[in-house]
Amino acid sequence: MKNQYVGDINDYRKYGLLRAIQSVGAFRLAVAWMLTPDDASNDGNLTAYLDQPDKWSRFDPGLFAALRASLVSNRERGVGLIEEAGLVDNTTFFSETVPDDRGGRAHWFNNLLLAVDSSDLVFLDPDNGLEIQSKPLGAKNSSKFLFYQEVASLWAEGKSLLIYQHFPMIKRSAYIGQRLDELHGHVENAGIEAFFTPHVAFFLLLQPDHAHHQAAIREVVLHRWPHQFGVFDAIATPKTNALTPRLASKEKAPTPSSGPFRSGSTKTTTIGYVNRNQQENLGHRGTPGTDHGQVAYKLRCLKCSQAYGANGTDLFQRKCPKCQGGNPGIPY
Repeated sequence: MKNQYVGDINDYRKYGLLRAIQSVGAFRLAVAWMLTPDDASNDGNLTAYLDQPDKWSRFDPGLFAALRASLVSNRERGVGLIEEAGLVDNTTFFSETVPDDRGGRAHWFNNLLLAVDSSDLVFLDPDNGLEIQSKPLGAKNSSKFLFYQEVASLWAEGKSLLIYQHFPMIKRSAYIGQRLDELHGHVENAGIEAFFTPHVAFFLLLQPDHAHHQAAIREVVLHRWPHQFGVFDAIATPKTNALTPRLASKEKAPTPSSGPFRSGSTKTTTIGYVNRNQQENLGHRGTPGTDHGQVAYKLRCLKCSQAYGANGTDLFQRKCPKCQGGNPGIPY
């Protein structure tokens, strides 16, 4: 995060997402800005939306009005404006600038742990997103990235996490799938959701005690921000210009499709994948799932041989409905 980004269109969506999440779980939120110095680029100049209230205020009228008032009355943009505006309830802010060097980074992270001690949801807002191979810890500009060891440490402290991720110039569906696989490898028993906008993604990692909020959070975000936020589809490429809410409960249940079973595009949706509960993925045939943008996969319990259907987003944590008390299967 840079102060020069405050109030741009991506910032508006970001605070809107935080407010939507808060409306469901009433979390004790901590915002770790992960600040880096401003630069001479034009990044952060996407503020023309503030002059189009008829188009943009409807998603979150209170947030829109507050951002517009803050930017109009203050020529110098900065996260302090957001902290003072009270845009998100019950929130602690951690505003220390992130250093590049290893020692400084370790000190910064220890201070972060102290700052979020009483919080149960931490939003991490790195300049670019999760770590990349070319910028290891301690390298120049490593301050722009969040490292998996930091994710794992916060998770071990019992914190649910929301992580900002800017899209690189590669296929977005494959990129989100790759990042989700990596996150699964660093946190245990997480309820994970990936929201995306035209330019960025947000990875929500819910602790087991918070996972019961996952479906409601997804529902509220898509309801409040139609055509602005989507939920990652592990099969199809995300289409940011044609986002639609998940199926309403009154719509007809999907019917099974025919044809051969096939793998999805991520590790957990590949035929033969076995999750920690010994549930084996047998693939999908394109049958729509019951969650937004999902298809239904056929699973087989390796303990009792029960076969049943499940959404692609559930494969990593699914339990058998027959012998493990899992949710009933869906048509596949």
